[in-house]
Amino acid sequence: MKTIVLAFFASASLTAWGQSHKIAGTVLDAKSKVPVEFATLWIEGSGIGTMTDSQGKFVIQHLAEGKHEVLVRCLGYSEYKLQLDVRKDKENIVVYLSEQTLALNEVTVTAERKTADATTAYTLGRTALDHLQSVSVSDALSLLPGEQTSKFKGLTSSAQVITLRGESTEMGNPDFGTVVEMDGVRLSGNATAASTSGTDTRNIGNSNVERIEVITGVPSVEYGDLTNGVVKIVTRKGKSPLIVDVAVRPTTQSYAVSKGVELGAKAGVLNLSYERVRSVSDIASPYTSYVRNAFGVRYSNSLHTKTGKTLSVDFSLNGNVGGNNTEADPDAFKETYTKSRDNALWSSLSFNYMLNSPWLSNLRGGVTFSYADNRVEEKKNQSASSVQPALHTIEEGYFVAAKYEEDPSSPIIL
Repeated sequence: MKTIVLAFFASASLTAWGQSHKIAGTVLDAKSKVPVEFATLWIEGSGIGTMTDSQGKFVIQHLAEGKHEVLVRCLGYSEYKLQLDVRKDKENIVVYLSEQTLALNEVTVTAERKTADATTAYTLGRTALDHLQSVSVSDALSLLPGEQTSKFKGLTSSAQVITLRGESTEMGNPDFGTVVEMDGVRLSGNATAASTSGTDTRNIGNSNVERIEVITGVPSVEYGDLTNGVVKIVTRKGKSPLIVDVAVRPTTQSYAVSKGVELGAKAGVLNLSYERVRSVSDIASPYTSYVRNAFGVRYSNSLHTKTGKTLSVDFSLNGNVGGNNTEADPDAFKETYTKSRDNALWSSLSFNYMLNSPWLSNLRGGVTFSYADNRVEEKKNQSASSVQPALHTIEEGYFVAAKYEEDPSSPIIL
């Protein structure tokens, strides 16, 4: 079955502040003191944010008086939270970001809960995913409270469907109502073609994921028709060195490469990634296999004005070519096999105009595209223990069946 989904979206965040102030500053590398470009700064619990320019500078205007938590993120750096008590304009703020590395003294290998949001939300960062050495998105969700770490042992057994707030066997409820998005693209409709079992996540590339945000409570209306929660997958964005990932398990092997290339002054950043995963059902007979060839292309750029307004543009293209295959198994019955495609293509183009005005914080809009090819081809041998007659005549009349060994040319053979 082939499925194509095209969607448009637009939204605006309104603000209604009393007395407001401006904050401005610079984001620097903690070690080299070099300005960090394309770092995002968001005021937690609001729609106000901005992005640093080529000198690492940022400006946020019309911020309400009081205490605020600023979340600072940039690819290749550890996430930083800045606590501010805004009573007047602050224009010399300096934020130092530390490079993200597995050699940190202390690493949280669990899902971090967002306490500032009205809903129950968790964030899985890249550091936690690297320590887990996950080969699929479903593996990563084992870090959530109450999740089973051995829920999925391989990619060949069955579809890996994410279930929030319910049992996975409860068809049509938790699976059906859980939305999975990647870079703003809903990966599929409310259900697969076979049943209301939800969205299969095996075809999602895992090594290029920057973070996974899971909302288990009642989410915003912007996510549409859902009942149980949202899983938001965000891929890498920004300049980064060449990254090579290798993960090996008894039944699964994963190889991936990715890089973020700066195209030049004010030309933006291009991120490229490729991942190949092969998972077998039995290491003693490694012929029934699931193969994932996931690829990703993401372009991002931002334009800044002297008044603090920022226009960010983001284009992403992700996909997979692969699926299940048992055709190469020499132990199977002659000329019997099952092949199922799991090809997909997802794309999005979005913009975010951060006005930071007294009455309007930002404008967002964009278009998404989703394509899926899940054709199944099966060839099997059918046999029956009882003898059944088969009609071999094209003439009218009355015929008496005979055994084949007695009369091979009989019109009806037993």
